[in-house]
Amino acid sequence: MAVATGQLARQFCRLRVWKVQHTGLLAGTRLSSTAAESRTKVLYDGDCPICQKEMAIVKYLNKKKGTLDLIDINKADFNPSEYGDFSQKELTDVFHVVDSNKQVYKGLHAMHKMYSDVGFGWTTTYLLWPVLHPIFNRMYMWFAKNRLRWTNRAGLKTNLKA
Repeated sequence: MAVATGQLARQFCRLRVWKVQHTGLLAGTRLSSTAAESRTKVLYDGDCPICQKEMAIVKYLNKKKGTLDLIDINKADFNPSEYGDFSQKELTDVFHVVDSNKQVYKGLHAMHKMYSDVGFGWTTTYLLWPVLHPIFNRMYMWFAKNRLRWTNRAGLKTNLKA
């Protein structure tokens, strides 16, 4: 499944790059320093192998637009209070995205915001449909609760009680 997802993302990216090259969209655009400061912040668990693979795809998708800052919450210099009133445990338990207006998105909403900002929001829109959202949200929360155990980092959860 992960291989198919990666291949699918690369195909979408090739299509996007072709579109940019042939229509002139985004050609030669660079972000100014103020634009860099106003990018959406994606707060992810860099020690999680599943998260690393997802962020590799997002990093690839973000190359042209440059609308996201991918921030590893496990880096030594990471300060959770810079992005809101969060604890390290809270950020580890559920995926967070903070936009340029300091609005916080969590879980599936964060996933949709992240992909929307790189032009692929249409791939995650169905996660927020009113009929499907409760089902997908339960599935996401179950995944989030168990991913530390699945990635052999179950001991980390007890260390993050604070």
